[in-house]
Amino acid sequence: MTEHRPDTSPEVVFVGGVPGAGKSTVLRGLPATPGTTVLDPEQVTAALRARLGTAVPYRWLRPVVHAVQYLRVLGHLLAPRPDLRRLLVHDTATRPWLRHLEAELARRCGWRTTLVLIETSRAEALAGQRARGRVLDPGRFDGHWDRWLRLRAQLGTDPVVPAQPPWDRVVLTTRGGAADALRSQPTALGA
Repeated sequence: MTEHRPDTSPEVVFVGGVPGAGKSTVLRGLPATPGTTVLDPEQVTAALRARLGTAVPYRWLRPVVHAVQYLRVLGHLLAPRPDLRRLLVHDTATRPWLRHLEAELARRCGWRTTLVLIETSRAEALAGQRARGRVLDPGRFDGHWDRWLRLRAQLGTDPVVPAQPPWDRVVLTTRGGAADALRSQPTALGA
């Protein structure tokens, strides 16, 4: 049985898609909104680069970037600021155990949970990786892609997917529609 969350509860939106789908690009392009915080590993990378410069290869920074990002997400979920109404979190969403753990934790802490998935072709994702200057090792990308295909098969093709616990709302979108999907806030759960 799905527990109903009041519409006044803060909302956490996990923005998912394979590496190169455009998650950071869309999050970076959203206008600043009072009560909304964006947590993107690109922010962590930029802070590390400001301190360390470019001499340290990203492959050495990656574990630190991911650890800091997860700690930031945990901190916001466990101890949200009173003025925080919406948290936008960059997450590939291709690791089912992590996707469900994050959402379940958020729900237990009183958040409404939304999963926005950015649909892209494999070629577009690889082009996106090249454009950002960081291309995943082919084996690692294959793992993300295979898990993405399994997730997509589970969700079907309708852009508005029925709530699937632990998610109150799941939205499928394209790269071009991602900004609009993230700007629109539901007036009621499942809207």
